[in-house]
Amino acid sequence: MIAFTVLGADNFPSAGYASLDAKVGVGDIHVVSAGLGPDDGFTAYKAEVSNPPRTRWGDYGATAVDGSSIWIASEYIGQTCNLSTYVATGFTCNGTRTSLGNWYTRISKLTP
Repeated sequence: MIAFTVLGADNFPSAGYASLDAKVGVGDIHVVSAGLGPDDGFTAYKAEVSNPPRTRWGDYGATAVDGSSIWIASEYIGQTCNLSTYVATGFTCNGTRTSLGNWYTRISKLTP
């Protein structure tokens, strides 16, 4: 298995995986946890990183085997919050994000 973030026109950043085989290659893409909102971290702004922005993403993807289980970790956006709630809650969206980023690392157990 290989863990990664699924994103695009039809997906907010979501936790995903695919099987990986030396003979067959890469299998179908599966979403473990669908993203709920857009990336809104400090590395997504021109003033912080450059023009055009090249955001940091993907530092924490991993796969590990434990007996007959496979554990995967991938980044995703597990919440959404509007600006008024963000400001009113001290820039935490009711404790669901930090002030500088709204992504999480999702750890999932797969049992083939």
